[in-house]
Amino acid sequence: ASDIVVNPNTNTMYAANYGFDGNNAISVINITTNEVIKDIPISLSPDHITVNPNTNRIYAFNDFANTISVINGTTNAEERIELLNYTPISIFSDLNTSTIYVGARDDSYNYYILSINSTTNKIDDDDSIPISLSPDHIIVNPNTNTIYVSGTNSSSSNKYLLAIDYT
Repeated sequence: ASDIVVNPNTNTMYAANYGFDGNNAISVINITTNEVIKDIPISLSPDHITVNPNTNRIYAFNDFANTISVINGTTNAEERIELLNYTPISIFSDLNTSTIYVGARDDSYNYYILSINSTTNKIDDDDSIPISLSPDHIIVNPNTNTIYVSGTNSSSSNKYLLAIDYT
C-alpha cells in the first residue's frame, strides 16, 4: 500500500494500493478483525488518501491523472472528481469544515491549494489559493483554521513551510 487512513467512526482502514501490476485498488479493512472486506478497483494508481469520518467518504488521488477517486464508505463504491487542469500532489481532510484540501499544479507548474466541499464533492474554483512552492504535504490546525504546506520552491532545492490563514 502506498498510503493508509482509518475512519474511527466505522473502525475501518483504507489502504491505497498503487498497482504496478495494473491491479489498482483501495483495500477496505475491518480493524477489529483485521480482515480485508473488499478491494475497490480504482481506474488509475491511487497514491495519497484521506478520510472524512463525518461524511464517511474516502478521497484518493490518482497519479498521472487529473482525478480524485471518492469512495462512499457505506456502499464502498467509487465516485470521481475531475480536477480538469490540475495534477494532484497532496491531500488532507479538515474535519471541522468538511473541506478536503488538495495541493496541485497546473500544466505550467503553477501551484495551488484547491478546496473540495466534502458534502457536495465539488471543487470551489473561487477558493483556489495560488502558492509559491510545490505542495508536497498539507495539514490543517483545526483550532486556528491555518493550513500548513511543506514543499520545495522551483528556484531552489530548499524545503519550505508555508502557513495560510484560512479564516
